[in-house]
Amino acid sequence: MKTLFCILYLAVGFVPYFGTIDKIGSQWFYLTIINSIFLFISLSDRRYLSFLLECLKINYIRFYIIFVSFALLSLFYSNNFTVSIVDISRIITTFIVFINFSYLFFNSNLNLLKLSVIISFILLFEITYAYFPLYEFLKHNSFLEIDFNTLPNALRGVTGNKNVFAADIVFKLPFVFFLINHNKKSLIFFSLALSFISFFTLFLLSARASLISLIIIFSLYIIYSFLNFSLKKISLSLLLSIFLAISVYLIESLPSNNLSLLSRANSISTNDDSTSYRIILWENAVDFISNNPIIGCGIGNWKIESLPYWKDRLTGYTIPYHAHNDFLEITTETGLFGGLSYLLIFITIFIICIRSIFKFKNYPSFMLLSILIVYFIDGSLNFPLERALSQVNFAVLLCLTLLIYKNEKV
Repeated sequence: MKTLFCILYLAVGFVPYFGTIDKIGSQWFYLTIINSIFLFISLSDRRYLSFLLECLKINYIRFYIIFVSFALLSLFYSNNFTVSIVDISRIITTFIVFINFSYLFFNSNLNLLKLSVIISFILLFEITYAYFPLYEFLKHNSFLEIDFNTLPNALRGVTGNKNVFAADIVFKLPFVFFLINHNKKSLIFFSLALSFISFFTLFLLSARASLISLIIIFSLYIIYSFLNFSLKKISLSLLLSIFLAISVYLIESLPSNNLSLLSRANSISTNDDSTSYRIILWENAVDFISNNPIIGCGIGNWKIESLPYWKDRLTGYTIPYHAHNDFLEITTETGLFGGLSYLLIFITIFIICIRSIFKFKNYPSFMLLSILIVYFIDGSLNFPLERALSQVNFAVLLCLTLLIYKNEKV
């Protein structure tokens, strides 16, 4: 039963649209239902309450609680209370997902290997689902008729957005890499095949933030392999490198693909429209923070308060909805103290990672550092706080941190 609840949390991406334009509404509602059911079952369980009290003693969880408290406090000065209620409910939902998921993980027959298997299979289903539009197209058209310049926008998968999908793939890849080092040949073969499919899909999606994350986590895996020198680890890391190179070659060889990966990488500059757009958004957020350092505009309200900055930049009905940086956006809404408490969650986890890597040099420590970097890059360039799937991944990050922390103490 406890393992089933974990799977239900991890499978949030497969919640359908139910007739909505964006599926995040139905996904958040789904998480609320799962949380409510599990809390109803567990609140009378002394082990659950003991686990909660134990969590309160850990620094990164304390910073998380402080952040939630500042978000709640912002309701009292929110410029739009209704918008704030929506966003604070999502923040609280994510916190409960983290506590519930962690409790389930530590009080069931789950371990890191089983969790990695579950996450890897979910990733396989997500990627398979993403290629359905291409499959439907090929039933009535030839391969040469595919427009590979527009194809990435059709491969949105369970997320409804190619950037969110790409970030989700990179987040899950360290768990796939974990299976590569297992002794069971079937798991090694499965994880190698899934790695290749994931590499190809990521390069096809060509989401720049996720490509940067991929390079970093792949480098960390190579470093781990050489630090724990063995013929098997080195051979498998070299095989993964070959898969990565083949994926790049296949993408570059696709017909009607005018935007190569090299040109995509070179576009990461201040001259690029997307980059310039983000820089303007960040400058607007920094300007607002400098004028409102202590009391922000209220959780969720930046989407409204940012409009005056864009009154002379509006094109049609297009307006910015987020600051494309969760850390800046949180600070505009909850003030410097709220933003700092959110940032300290990641700083504290990073310290736990580095300490564990130097102490043990084991792959779980590298895995934690990898998914921390993936989420941090995504949070610095996009808005994962908005997405239910990204927040379940965040809960997994916090749960894995708890595992590393407990092992270090033991």
